[in-house]
Amino acid sequence: MQKATILCILIGASLAIFDASACSRETGERRQHAFVYWEGDLVHAWTASPGAVEAITLPTGFQLGVELDKPSRQFYVDLAGRAENVPEMVCIRLLDLSSDEPRQLYRTYAGSNSVQGFGIGSGARKADEMGFPGVRLTLIRPVCVEQLPAPHSE
Repeated sequence: MQKATILCILIGASLAIFDASACSRETGERRQHAFVYWEGDLVHAWTASPGAVEAITLPTGFQLGVELDKPSRQFYVDLAGRAENVPEMVCIRLLDLSSDEPRQLYRTYAGSNSVQGFGIGSGARKADEMGFPGVRLTLIRPVCVEQLPAPHSE
């Protein structure tokens, strides 16, 4: 429980100092934020542009590329056929950027507000090339809310 509380505080603080434009109150545009952690330490944070590759140098020296993109309409149609409730998702591609031609290490889908682990011993999300212990990718896509009136007492 204490770890979850600390994680929430760290993410909230990261968002507060990282980018105030998480959500436009005028247009309603929402931006996908991403945070890469190595052994609990924040290595890189950015506001993702769909389909753009973010280059990150891990503490091991490994050149990691992370691409976040919107799933296709067909992806959501297929998902709706298998699930009663369909969450907002993001397509994640991890790339090895150490050579002239980027090489895909892993591709998956995850919730746009979720925490994902990739690396050695990460089960289905194995990407040994990054080294031990791997990375934790935290995804946050804030929702625009208007100021709510103060609750009244009865």
